[in-house]
Amino acid sequence: MSELNNSFENPELNTAPREVSEPEPVKASEMDKEKLSPREDGSPERKKETGNNTGETDAPEHPKLDVPEKPDRTDTRGSELHEQESPEHEKLRPVETAPADRPEQPEKTEKPEFEMPERTGDRIDMPRASDLSDDFLDHVPKDRRDTVDLAYRNAPPEIVSALNDHTSDLKPVEDTGYSPDEFGRPVKDGCYYSPLHHQVRMDERMDNDEYADVLPHEMSHYLDHERGWESQSPEFRDAMEADLAAMDRDTPEGRMKFNEMLDDAFNNGAALDRNVSDIMHGMFNNDPEILDRFNKEGLAGSEYSHWDNYWDSPGAREKETYANMGATLCSDNAVSNHFLERYYPNTYNQFKDFYGIE
Repeated sequence: MSELNNSFENPELNTAPREVSEPEPVKASEMDKEKLSPREDGSPERKKETGNNTGETDAPEHPKLDVPEKPDRTDTRGSELHEQESPEHEKLRPVETAPADRPEQPEKTEKPEFEMPERTGDRIDMPRASDLSDDFLDHVPKDRRDTVDLAYRNAPPEIVSALNDHTSDLKPVEDTGYSPDEFGRPVKDGCYYSPLHHQVRMDERMDNDEYADVLPHEMSHYLDHERGWESQSPEFRDAMEADLAAMDRDTPEGRMKFNEMLDDAFNNGAALDRNVSDIMHGMFNNDPEILDRFNKEGLAGSEYSHWDNYWDSPGAREKETYANMGATLCSDNAVSNHFLERYYPNTYNQFKDFYGIE
């Protein structure tokens, strides 16, 4: 309720009008006659606004110009509201004439209209971070395509080319789903590659950073399969055995290099890379000394490796080492790559030789 209405209902709220000096009486124009009312003394008095209960008079109004009324416009979001104004409106605007000595202003050029990128299929064609083909990215869930594109932005072109060349056999990436545990309760499956279905399965609950970290590992399993299981070749097995022999703890030199490898892994942060830590666990078959060091450093070994029964499977150590090497190279992580090149040089270089990476 307004203050004016309150004052009528409660007389205590009324205030006496203040005395103000009246201006000299002026002759009212024909235009103002309707706005003036006679006072008892014969002088004109202006009507007060209904919302002002103080008794003060308003400032004298200036006579209004006879301005043509604007046409009634309705807000139609871009049609009548934004139409060009009528000539009558233009006549009311003062035209500024520039003095003769004022330099002539350059004509304004209209900015080109923004053109939306063309839409191809289910996505808009935008600049890519990697050289992954459209065909390959179409095998990835729509909401992860940008994430996967960024994950391969610094990958060796030889690996990217191999993925593009072997896309025809790849099934679309799907969620892992659930499997029953020993008590029959559904448990979320981990990320993995299924050779039987030629399909990578990922945990859809992962955020984009983890998704970008894990997918290149699983895709390296796929490439290993497509290229004839290079991880099971004599060249790759021999390379792994040569690196293990160099860290044989039964020899002084091997013990020294093994200790140095562990110290460097935690001092430079390489152990935080799941691909590097998985190589360490796999190459040494979940050695208790390595697991104990991870636990002392506050990193649970089960989060960065596979279980013992997995490493006992024939060819598992070779397959995981191959996939971890591929993922590390795709990440372009300088710390991780230098660590592998220093302590696992034969395996690291053999993997690069498979793809012709310099």
